[in-house]
Amino acid sequence: MKNTGLTRMDSLQMTRWNNVYDPIISEFYRSGLTGDDLIRYKYQRYLQDYLACIAAVDKSVGEVLDYLKAAGLDKNTVVIYASDQGFYLGEHGWFDKRWMFEESYRTPLLIQWPGVVKPGSVNNDMVSNIDLPETFLEIAGTDIPDDMQGRSIVPVLKGKNSFKLEKGALLSLLRISRITHGQASLRNEYRTL
Repeated sequence: MKNTGLTRMDSLQMTRWNNVYDPIISEFYRSGLTGDDLIRYKYQRYLQDYLACIAAVDKSVGEVLDYLKAAGLDKNTVVIYASDQGFYLGEHGWFDKRWMFEESYRTPLLIQWPGVVKPGSVNNDMVSNIDLPETFLEIAGTDIPDDMQGRSIVPVLKGKNSFKLEKGALLSLLRISRITHGQASLRNEYRTL
């Protein structure tokens, strides 16, 4: 079975793709699923693919950390891992990430900074991805331009203060697409509107 629309893959990648998905696609067509059974199958297939992708990311992050250690760079390298936002795995009956519930607002943010961030520590202050560039600049010892919108979280990483949002801070921007209606939300450390 030939897959079309996947032309960005080289021949080895395409072979590996086909080795995984050809049997799945063939079984799907043989099953003749309809109605609720078809919906359940598609949902499970989607989540299996998503979780396989996340497992690959976890493995890759581990490989980067292993490399840094093997190369002797683990003591003086800051590693920051983040994502765009959370993802539903069935909570509230949803998948994806575009609905305004807590799970989609929680974004992975892991930081390894030897000698600064205590391993295994957890901080629940709410930060935003617009705070990351300022954080990178401060870690690098570079001035932060006044026209940047975020705030460096370095003081929080050093345990010097908590990071409190200003009352009514706008964290999610109006999203408009051809498919869905516009969506906006206001969020502070206590409530989402």
